[in-house]
Amino acid sequence: MRPTHPDVAISEASEYLLPKPPRGGGEVLVVGGRSGAHTIHRRSAEVAKVLGERILLIAECQQQFLTELRHGLEELDGAVAEDSRARLKGAVLSALGVLDWCDAQQRDLIQQGGLAARGWQPIDLGEFCREFAAEQPAENVALVVTGQTVRAWWGDAANLHDVLHAGIAVILERTGGSGSILVEVESAPAGHLIRIAGTGEPQDDLDASVVRSFRHAVERVGAVVQPDVLGAGGAGLVLQLPEATC
Repeated sequence: MRPTHPDVAISEASEYLLPKPPRGGGEVLVVGGRSGAHTIHRRSAEVAKVLGERILLIAECQQQFLTELRHGLEELDGAVAEDSRARLKGAVLSALGVLDWCDAQQRDLIQQGGLAARGWQPIDLGEFCREFAAEQPAENVALVVTGQTVRAWWGDAANLHDVLHAGIAVILERTGGSGSILVEVESAPAGHLIRIAGTGEPQDDLDASVVRSFRHAVERVGAVVQPDVLGAGGAGLVLQLPEATC
């Protein structure tokens, strides 16, 4: 069964994102970083390394379980002639227990292989957002990234990059380009969350084209958008990323 993200949804509360404020004229700064082909190749190598480590870990566990299963069956074969029925039954149950672990490892391997085949990768959101902030051009507002997630998020890295870029553009519109922007990642019962919030004074309107680009980026990721703790009138939003399932 092919992996799918949940249905895309943008909450009614996100309607506060419509349509255009006066643009701020002050200088904004951000830490620069290298980008381009070198970064793309480095990311590709890192993705290959992460996927390889995951596959290797599952394969090593599977090998250990199969070794235990073989050992148990060899003992069972040698005990058939002389052991009691109760001891034989216990040995069979033990072997079946190891086989259950093998099945679990096999399901993990199939699931993660299917996600990788779709072009998705396990992404450390904290590290991804910090790298994103470091690579922004100097004409953008300063970005501050905080937080960490307990487990990786499986998804399309290019689409995640686009939705971060578009979300920051929306917040810049909301604040008229003033102040700095906080990007905060966290894990929650509902899934992985990314909060994007500006420190500038919120304006009444947004450029409709900026909002449209943001909505398209959200649809490609399959995220749900909600206002942050400051409410629909504040300069913040929360992206709830979809959980990949097979």
